Order: sequence, then structure tokens, then C-alpha cells
Amino acid sequence: MAKAAQPEKHEVWFLWGTEACNKYNSEGNVEEHDLTHHEYATKAELDAFIEGVEAAEGWMESQQFDEKPVSSSNEEDSFKEEDE
Repeated sequence: MAKAAQPEKHEVWFLWGTEACNKYNSEGNVEEHDLTHHEYATKAELDAFIEGVEAAEGWMESQQFDEKPVSSSNEEDSFKEEDE
């Protein structure tokens, strides 16, 4: 029996907030509770989400990661799921 093809994932992680971004930029540390994961069925949906985030820059700082960054905390996979 052939294995069903897994749908392609289009995902991104974001670090939200000025304090969290400043800490990452100065120390390279990411706290799991500041990180959110967003997953979309299509690249167009992902791109639209990122475009919206970029439009909000200046109101709230964020840091984009195309792969989940290493956390400085001991919490495993406890990032906030935010499926749009």
C-alpha cells in the first residue's frame, strides 16, 4: 500500500515584543513563552500573514524565524500555537 503524501507545511515562528527582540538581538536567547508558531496550507497564506506582520512594524516589534530557534529555557515545544 502506497503511503499518502503529506501536505506541504508552510510555517514560520515569531518572537513578539520589543523586550523579547532586544534580548534576542543582544544575547541570542529566545524564551519559549515569547515565541509563536504559525502554519498555513499554502505559501500564499504564509506570505499574506508575513505581509500583515510587516505592515504592523512600528506598532509592535517582532523577529521572524524560518526555522524554530533554540530556546534558552527548559520548556520543550511549549510555544504558542497560533493557526490562522
